Amino acid sequence: MKALNYFFFQAEDGIRDAQESRGLGDVYKETVPAGIPVATMAINGAKNAALFAVQILSVKYPELVTKLAENRLQMQEEVKAKGEKLAKMRAEGK
Repeated sequence: MKALNYFFFQAEDGIRDAQESRGLGDVYKETVPAGIPVATMAINGAKNAALFAVQILSVKYPELVTKLAENRLQMQEEVKAKGEKLAKMRAEGK
């Protein structure tokens, strides 16, 4: 199933319009006017987008700061475990 990427922009008549993306060229050719903050995430980068959103929300909801810190510690442990697994495989010649 093909994933559709849509880009929304403000039309001159005030109606929001959408068009299907034809690829990364569409991503880079769109310009955003000053005063419109933009965060760029990878295509299919929903996890990073969600973490970014939680980080923004943590300004208003301080309890999210702790949850973010816990999540980052968990990610750190996962990366460390993967590194150790790769080192072991390399040592075994796999």
